[in-house]
Amino acid sequence: MKINNKSSIILLSLTFYFLINLSGYSQKEPNSNIKFQISIRNISKASENSLEFDLFLLNLDKNTPLELALFQAGIRVNPEIYNGGNITASIVTGSSELIEAQQPQIVIFSQSENTIKLPSRLMKTPHSTPGSGPRGSIISSKESGTRICRIKLDNTQAFKKTKEIFSFSFDKLPYCTSVYQYVNGMNTPMRCNADNCIVKP
Repeated sequence: MKINNKSSIILLSLTFYFLINLSGYSQKEPNSNIKFQISIRNISKASENSLEFDLFLLNLDKNTPLELALFQAGIRVNPEIYNGGNITASIVTGSSELIEAQQPQIVIFSQSENTIKLPSRLMKTPHSTPGSGPRGSIISSKESGTRICRIKLDNTQAFKKTKEIFSFSFDKLPYCTSVYQYVNGMNTPMRCNADNCIVKP
């Protein structure tokens, strides 16, 4: 079968048009417009050498569910509280309100960087097909939200009193605070900044 030059040009044009539009569609990422808040709350001393606080995630959009995909937190610590001691961090057992597969398992404290690093847990299986029900934790829109976990800091010395103890980190180094939600089955980043990441006593 012979194909003349005109037919070849039309065929190539249609193929090129199809590939361009297909590529553009597949690379288009869903946008997350849900407003949310990350907060450090209920800071308290269990003893002179022990300091604890809760980490919450709140959905501020009551009309739109927030299905959590990934969560990690970088929390800067004011070194004035060390009082010459060495700090270790741990997660209070049973404190997380996330589904079991997303509950934090480890927390790292880097004293040289004055930073608490709470890494996210990766889901073991892919997200369920859209419409088949949620795969991640549905974040609460009530009160403080859903508690990610409660973190405990232990010091070899008594903690020194200071007003500002914690603040969030948004830079890659030493550790970035990040939230991802599922949108149509895809991991979608949500912008974290000083406006939606707060510290409450």
